[in-house]
Amino acid sequence: MRRMNLPIWDYNREGAASVPGEMEIQTIDDIAVLNLSGEVAYQEMQDLEEILNRLSQTQRTKVVLNFRKVSHLHYGTIERLLAKVKYLRTISGDIKLASLNDYTKNIFQFAGAYSLVETYDSVYDAVMSFQGEQEQYRTWH
Repeated sequence: MRRMNLPIWDYNREGAASVPGEMEIQTIDDIAVLNLSGEVAYQEMQDLEEILNRLSQTQRTKVVLNFRKVSHLHYGTIERLLAKVKYLRTISGDIKLASLNDYTKNIFQFAGAYSLVETYDSVYDAVMSFQGEQEQYRTWH
């Protein structure tokens, strides 16, 4: 797979872009990986919605949200996130969640949303789920 730079953000040498809030975005082929960190509450959800809107405007509708560095997820943001998932699915996209810790898994389960989105143990697994069977054994970093 090759990384592609999105024209809507400035990228550093590692191919990652800083975006509003405490998020970083990378692209792998046509998949956007958003690395979230810290607290995901009202303001961060607004930033995330803006990013998802900008991605969909550039035909980037396959998204992986990496929760590895998330320390707190506000319960009220889940409904807004599910609305974005539903929207992207209407335009042949999707949002998949990766690297949820026990805390964030519990919040998604408590909100009744855990079964409505696909979750993966790693970003790699989430990205590969978009690629299909032929890409399952390909190596990328």
